Amino acid sequence: MRSRNSTSERNKLMKNSASAKNPAGHRNLVAAELSLIPGAGQFYKGHYAEGSGVMLLGIAVAIWTTTLFSLTYAAGALFALFGGPVDWFELLLNPLTLYVGLIPALLFWAWVVTDAYVERDLRHHDDQSTRTKVPTQEPCAADRARRLPEPYHTL
Repeated sequence: MRSRNSTSERNKLMKNSASAKNPAGHRNLVAAELSLIPGAGQFYKGHYAEGSGVMLLGIAVAIWTTTLFSLTYAAGALFALFGGPVDWFELLLNPLTLYVGLIPALLFWAWVVTDAYVERDLRHHDDQSTRTKVPTQEPCAADRARRLPEPYHTL
C-alpha cells in the first residue's frame, strides 16, 4: 500500500532537484539524450544547419559501418564455404573492422552527444525569464478610425 507522504516527498525532491534549479542543465541533458539520433540534439537547441550536417554525416557513417561489417561477414561466409574454419567473433574484431569501422563510428557518436550537450541553446524552450511581455492596451485613435461605419456592424 502506498502512503500519502510518498507523493509529497517526491514533489519536494523534484523541486529541489538540479533540473528545477537549473533548467538549462535539464535542456542540455535532453539535447544529449536526443543526440543518440545524430543531429536531433542540435535541432533541439536551435542549430538547424549544424543538425542537418551532423544528420547527413551520421547517415554516411552508418552506411560505411554497415558496409564494412557486411563485407566482413561475406568474407567469413566465403571462407566457410570453401572449407575453412571460421571464428565469427575473431572475424568481427579483426583490425580492419574494429579500427576502420567500429571505433570511428563510436567516436563520432560520442562527439555528437558531447557537442549537443555543450552548445549554447538558441531556443530558450519556454524560459519565463526570457519572454517579453506585451502589455495589453486600448486601440488607438487610428485603429478606431479604421473600423467600418456603424450600419455594417449591425449585420
